[in-house]
Amino acid sequence: MNTVHEELAKRFPIGRTRVLSKGLYNCNSWHRDPEPRLHIPVVSNPGSLFIVNHHVTHLPADGSVYFTDTRGYHTALNGGETRRVHVVAALAYDQITK
Repeated sequence: MNTVHEELAKRFPIGRTRVLSKGLYNCNSWHRDPEPRLHIPVVSNPGSLFIVNHHVTHLPADGSVYFTDTRGYHTALNGGETRRVHVVAALAYDQITK
């Protein structure tokens, strides 16, 4: 995890970085975060969906880093039969806007 954080910090102004795991047939609450986030899907499945401002998308675990503006209302759900695992890094928004 330290290596991932160090590599992201070379490219983006990031804050807290963590691994989030979502079990089978599970959903987060509809909420907003104070800053945008970077998502790196590690384990995914076709039933793993991310919804921001009513836009639904699937973030595949293909090695990509996805910018997500989680300042809008959003949720993550796992309707699939395997666990969903993402590395999520908060962007230091005050550094982005300077």
